[in-house]
Amino acid sequence: MTKEQAYEKLELPIGTDLQVVRQKFNQMHNEFLMQIDGVSFNPAMKQKKEQQLEELKEAYTLLNQSEGMDDSASLPRTERTFEQGSDRATESASAAQPAPSLKEALALFGLTALQDTEEIQQTIQQRLDQLTQQYQTIDIPVAKEAYKKEIDKANEAKQVIDKWIAERQASEKQAEQAQQRQAPPTTPPLPAKKSKAWVYVLPVLLVVGAMAYFVSQQSGKTTPEPQPQTDITAAKDSTAWKTAIAVHMQNAYQHYLSEFPEGIFAQAAKDSIAQLQGTIANDTQIATAPPTQDNKTTQQLAAQQERIKQLEQEAARKKEAESKPTTTDINSLVKQAKTLFDNKNYTEAAKLHRPAADQGNAEAQNQLGYMYLHGKGVTKSDVEAVKLFQKAAEQGNSDAYTNLGYCYANGRGVGRDNAEAVKWYRKAVNLGDATAINNLGYMYKHGLGVPKDVAEALKLYLQAANQGDKFGQYNLGFSYEKGDIVEKDIDEAIKWYKKAAKQGDQDAINKLKNLGITEY
Repeated sequence: MTKEQAYEKLELPIGTDLQVVRQKFNQMHNEFLMQIDGVSFNPAMKQKKEQQLEELKEAYTLLNQSEGMDDSASLPRTERTFEQGSDRATESASAAQPAPSLKEALALFGLTALQDTEEIQQTIQQRLDQLTQQYQTIDIPVAKEAYKKEIDKANEAKQVIDKWIAERQASEKQAEQAQQRQAPPTTPPLPAKKSKAWVYVLPVLLVVGAMAYFVSQQSGKTTPEPQPQTDITAAKDSTAWKTAIAVHMQNAYQHYLSEFPEGIFAQAAKDSIAQLQGTIANDTQIATAPPTQDNKTTQQLAAQQERIKQLEQEAARKKEAESKPTTTDINSLVKQAKTLFDNKNYTEAAKLHRPAADQGNAEAQNQLGYMYLHGKGVTKSDVEAVKLFQKAAEQGNSDAYTNLGYCYANGRGVGRDNAEAVKWYRKAVNLGDATAINNLGYMYKHGLGVPKDVAEALKLYLQAANQGDKFGQYNLGFSYEKGDIVEKDIDEAIKWYKKAAKQGDQDAINKLKNLGITEY
């Protein structure tokens, strides 16, 4: 290969400045690596791209050796540097600079401060592993030196991020401790555990109370008559009846009738009085000793007590039914909660979502799970989020399918399992969920849980983008800009970036700015 052919291979005019040659080589070198990754499904195409890459290396080596190029010069980074963690990337030229700011350090890995710390650490480690592998396998001295500098820069950025994460965790811990020192919210006392002792104590108390009442009546002392009640509950009625049957005296039954003339047991009280009038000789006997009950009386008493028990159970069931919210009530709660959430009043939104979720509303369960996943209005808990997503998914909620897929893909609340993530994404895709369609496209592009298939990834990105999903629009724009899974087309990339930017996607806005576009 001649020098003229070498310049032609690098798509540069003969005699181009060697620094420009070096930069051009690095750009084309990385583009070829991405193209090779993108056609791994086609062995013939992959072999052709690898051969072209070798010719590029040969051309660069020829120009480098012939002109004595300085191998220690740095090479600019390309988009590939950030592609390990996500399609969302930030471009930046490498240069000797002081310690980067937190924003710059995160951008180096294609991250933001809003992401989960565990996810940030995993992405950084993956990128460092990738750089190390590239450094160890490449043979070109200048490229090797460039990768070495990239590794140093990544480690420097990692130190800045590690320090920030430590401070963030310490701050969260202090906030949690401060919260723990506050007085806990007042809650109603829990009902005491029921004991069978009342079976023995209650009759004694009732007898004593009834006897005291009878003595006061006999001595001429009167007690204020109870005020008439228009709303006599079964509970009050049955309590008074228990007192009467426990004493089993004529005056006790008469007292019951004076309080509850239309009571549930009014007829039973009259029957008991009639029975006692035929067997009791005088009032003195009533005051000094209760009559002996025969078998028939005992059976009647048992039947009356059973009736009381049935009425109490019916009253309890009725009360429970009245307190249970209706479907209309639940839907109203969910609607109010969504309004509060949209207004960023997360704490109040969680308070309304919780009872609806407890009553089995799938939409509330999914939304509350999202709030637990991101710590909005509740204490952040990935495990609690997954539990709620699973409950909503059992009812066929497509958003819950997508969120479960995300949790499995990222190891949030469950062990990382890409195959399981794909399973849940597919369920949501079958229901037409645009976010799930985009996420499944990402899995196909990177071969996560499924065989790598860039054609299927492109198809899914396009489907999600056409359904208005801003993530699908961004990823499609990124693919056209880089030409990794589709032929490079800047105009098409700008078209999709603009669509995502109109929906407020900050990464798309940044991409357009880098391309000199401020209106969209």
